[in-house]
Amino acid sequence: MQVIQYHYLIAGLPDISMDEHKLWTSVSDFRELLEKELEPEDFEQVKLIFLKEDNANLVRFLENGEIDEKAPGNYSLEDFKAQEELFSAIIPQEDILPEYMVEVLKAYYDDRENFNAVECSHQLAEGYFEYLQKQGGNFLKAYTLFDHNLENFLTFMESRNHAMDPERFLTGNSSFTNHLREHVNRTLTQDPDFDYFTEILCHLEIPSMAEKEMNYDRMRWQVIDEMTFFEDFTIDKVLGYLFKLLIIKRWQALDHEAGELRLRGIIKGAQEFAISGTTQEGS
Repeated sequence: MQVIQYHYLIAGLPDISMDEHKLWTSVSDFRELLEKELEPEDFEQVKLIFLKEDNANLVRFLENGEIDEKAPGNYSLEDFKAQEELFSAIIPQEDILPEYMVEVLKAYYDDRENFNAVECSHQLAEGYFEYLQKQGGNFLKAYTLFDHNLENFLTFMESRNHAMDPERFLTGNSSFTNHLREHVNRTLTQDPDFDYFTEILCHLEIPSMAEKEMNYDRMRWQVIDEMTFFEDFTIDKVLGYLFKLLIIKRWQALDHEAGELRLRGIIKGAQEFAISGTTQEGS
């Protein structure tokens, strides 16, 4: 298969860095640009990235029946409602949402009273990873695998630091994730197949949570550069650029103090998730 080259599009993209104080375009506008300029099969790769926005919106929908209409996701409030109606349809119809989202929705309707937003987000994150490993192109699969392993590593270490069971928070079945599972009850050793192991451990020693997160995002940026170094005008270069925009967007929305509060809130939510799980198991 011939690889499509996007010379004009990529040559016209401004250089960006993690120290940007203002994005040259909004992520939503950039998505609209890509929809116009990319071939349909390549834009499908872009849509896979924005499924994260849909995951967050699905949780909001289950919590209060609403979504963030400004989020650049793939599905609208009407789509979520329509999928909901399909469950009671007499004649089977094709699902609107990806299979992993449909499974979460079905689980919700089977047991609404025990809905837990943090646990739901956890299930969606796991389904999202597996879905991208099946549907993504080579770069998207590789970068998603790296990011997934990084998140699992951080989850493993932070849960240990807060006296929580790491096993409850690990998602997926990558080689490195299974390596972590094998070391839940013993001293963690380095996995030779996972790069940046030592570097991540060094960052974990930093007291500031916001500074640690910034270092992890710089690591993500570096990995994107390495993975797309020889992809001058391909869809992979475009996807790498999009991931970078998303990193910048995240930090522009947070000052240092707000970042600390948000990150500590994430840990609090995880602790509540662990407590709720223990309660359910003991009931």
